[in-house]
Amino acid sequence: MSAMREGNCESNGQAGQEGVLLVVDKDGHIQAVEGGAGELFGREPSTLVGLSLAELLGEECAAWWKEMQGREWRTTDPPATWTGRILSPEGSEVQVEIEWKPLVGAASMGGLLQLRFPNPELSKLRRDSQASLPSGLSCSSCCLFVNAPYAVARHRLLYDANDRPSDYLFLEVNPAFERLTGWESSKVIGKTVRDLMGDAAAPWIQRYGEVVASGRHATFQDFAQRLNRWYYVVAYPTGGDEFIVAFDDVTERVQLAHERELLTKRLEHVLDTTPTVITVLERQRDEFVPVWVSPNVEILFGYTPEEALVPEFWIHAIEPEDRERVLRQTEQVFRKGENWMEYRMRTKWGRLVWVQDYSRVTRYENGEPQEVIVSWTDITRRVLDAQELEENLRELRAILTTAQELATSLNPQQVAESIVRLCVEVLGARLAWLGIAEPSGYVRPLAWLPAESKYLQSIRVRHDQQPKVQGATGRAIRSGRVQLTEDVFTDPRFSPWRKQAIEAGFCTSAAFPLTSRGQTFGALNVYSDQAGFFSARRLEVFQTFAHLAAAALQNAFLYETAQERLARLEALHSIDIAMADRVSLATPLEELLKQLRDRLGVDVALLFTYDPERHELLCTAYYGANSPPTQPIVKLGHYFAGTAAAQQRRVVVENVPEALDRFFDANWVRAEKLQWGCAVPLLRGTELLGVMEIFQRRPFQPDPEWFAFLEMLAGQAAIAVDLAKQAHEAEAAAIALRDAYDATIEGWSRAIDLRDHETKGHSQRVADLTVRLAWAVGVEPEQIIHIRRGALLHDVGKLGVPDAILRKPGPLTPEEWEIMRKHPQYAMDMLGEIEFLRPALEIPYCHHEKWDGSGYPRGLKGEEIPLSARLFAVVDVWDALASDRPYRAAWPHDWIVEYIREQSGKHFDPKVVEVFLEMIQKLSLRNHR
Repeated sequence: MSAMREGNCESNGQAGQEGVLLVVDKDGHIQAVEGGAGELFGREPSTLVGLSLAELLGEECAAWWKEMQGREWRTTDPPATWTGRILSPEGSEVQVEIEWKPLVGAASMGGLLQLRFPNPELSKLRRDSQASLPSGLSCSSCCLFVNAPYAVARHRLLYDANDRPSDYLFLEVNPAFERLTGWESSKVIGKTVRDLMGDAAAPWIQRYGEVVASGRHATFQDFAQRLNRWYYVVAYPTGGDEFIVAFDDVTERVQLAHERELLTKRLEHVLDTTPTVITVLERQRDEFVPVWVSPNVEILFGYTPEEALVPEFWIHAIEPEDRERVLRQTEQVFRKGENWMEYRMRTKWGRLVWVQDYSRVTRYENGEPQEVIVSWTDITRRVLDAQELEENLRELRAILTTAQELATSLNPQQVAESIVRLCVEVLGARLAWLGIAEPSGYVRPLAWLPAESKYLQSIRVRHDQQPKVQGATGRAIRSGRVQLTEDVFTDPRFSPWRKQAIEAGFCTSAAFPLTSRGQTFGALNVYSDQAGFFSARRLEVFQTFAHLAAAALQNAFLYETAQERLARLEALHSIDIAMADRVSLATPLEELLKQLRDRLGVDVALLFTYDPERHELLCTAYYGANSPPTQPIVKLGHYFAGTAAAQQRRVVVENVPEALDRFFDANWVRAEKLQWGCAVPLLRGTELLGVMEIFQRRPFQPDPEWFAFLEMLAGQAAIAVDLAKQAHEAEAAAIALRDAYDATIEGWSRAIDLRDHETKGHSQRVADLTVRLAWAVGVEPEQIIHIRRGALLHDVGKLGVPDAILRKPGPLTPEEWEIMRKHPQYAMDMLGEIEFLRPALEIPYCHHEKWDGSGYPRGLKGEEIPLSARLFAVVDVWDALASDRPYRAAWPHDWIVEYIREQSGKHFDPKVVEVFLEMIQKLSLRNHR
């Protein structure tokens, strides 16, 4: 009917207003009513008992009461007040002011609801009703007294001569009064409180006097000494000097509260000395809010209890990375009843702490959550100890794993990479690199991680005694002791590298010597971006790794040296084998250049041969260069190569870009970006054969063993050049001899053609055509020469046939044919003993064999016939049919093609016929054009 509003600490009722009392249980139902209520609501008072507030006073008033009943109430809180309108018995709206005060707690036993009416007519009606009752209480009032679960008494205030309250009289009490006080009603009614309690009643008399004088109700909690009980009291003025008191025995609750207070103090004392904070969250409407937190929250987290009771405190204190997980797990506490979890929180000072959170839910009898008790225990030390233990175990496992890898690896590069990878990925370094001390005084980085780090590219590290480079790495190598730079910003010895280190983000570093068998040969360098990174334990761990690395590297270097020496011996052997192979004259030089690349790591190599007549060096071979030198000739005694040749000694140029004037082709040297060079003369005794130049595109400091192997290769190169020279001369002689052989063969073929006029020019034609056919079918190139020779000499056996038969103008008799068919055997007998012609005998001996086996002299069949003879057979018949003979004219082209195709599979190899006819067609078309 009107807007509901909540009362403040004082009642809004005015003196002189009339009203009635209703006793309401915790569910909002009427338990008892005061006199006048029946007439006010137009029904018997007893029928009002059991009604809900919504049924009696309307939905608006009931909604207000429900909200007030859900509040947290303390004994010192004033009643709540609502002003609105309700329906009168006649159905009209009447304004009413209602006060609500729970007796023990809104969630436990209910309380009193007082209705006040400013309307004079209703007030008069109620007064008339009360006046008709002889006891001052209506029958409905008796219902109140009988049914109320707490004590109710009606009193009249008595005054002294000075008109001050001095006592009060018991007019009426209900059964609950007898139960709660132990005083029977017959011994109480008509007596004063002083009769019962003596002077101990003085505080009670004073309070009730104030209620009557003010016309306002009062609530309080006090101790009755005579009864030795605590009571919670609500006193209402009823007009005149009379008042009603309703009270409940709260002794047990007070004692529990007292015990709770003692326990709380003890708990606070305990909590002050323990790393656990307790907080209590109570349900308010649909959420739980913190209502209490142990004072030690300020000790552990830096927040005062008041700050910690802010609802947002806990969520904001959780480390952001953990927040989502914690909130998700928190929801489980209402499902499981309790929950354990661990997460990180930030103190008020910004320190990160680990807490163990244990939450437990308490519930009402109906199972609804009542409150959540949460404990936060600081487990930072435990977590850090566990993390340290886990880190130690992880490091130990890494050490064991790496130790196993190092024990089985004989590759220095792999060993170094394993060490730096472990330093960065397992031990948490920002950068790690492992360097080897070089004879030149520099430290050569062998492996580093991260691979993309620019720090190593920006510095050069030495290990010698140069005063300007007294860095940690050099000191560690020279002294054999760990060199720690705790702060790169302030350590004066780190100044040469400070700028690069700061740019890389480093703030501390350490160098660990690599020592094996009493010799320090390098250092493991570790950098970090964390101040204090190198604790005593970490230094010990890194030093352990350095010892492991040193032993493994030393073994790997020894193995690598042995392998390299063996490989160099094998290289010399392979060059010897290449020099012994006279099939390819370039093989020794090619093998030499290959070994320069594989065994000495040379980037570029040039080989010069010496011309003693011109006193010049000519570049005859090169390796690794992008292009050959543009000026390949060097005069003896001039430039780099000429100096080594003239002085017959090794010449080294450490810095090529600064000595370009010493090179015969400076532009080529500049274009190839050469940095280091060496020239070695090639000698046979004291005879100069040439010069070998080698170059590197990077700074290079070879050791004596490297130079010794270079000298060996130079000696092999000299032998190779000498052999190449001799081989060249021998090859020239062999070519001349071969040409003489071929000229002789061609002379024989012409002699055969001259002896047999019918075959004049025939041998040369069939030789040329057979070579073409051999290429067409894919005969190996080295066999072509033998096929040509065989074709030229195919009829050499006819030299053994008498002229009478060979030149007979008419047909031959069977006896004459028998002699003629022996000419293949004559060819074998004549040429079989000549070694260089033996590969060419297949055609003279087998060119009359036929594919179907009907040929002679041996009747070979199919692929039993040598390929060269099968090729020649087709060509021989083609040329014979295409040539004029004394006894017939040459056949037309088409007739010959038809005949060759018809003889395929009989006389000729079908595959050879197919290739031959295709070749002839192409030749005919080409000639036609």
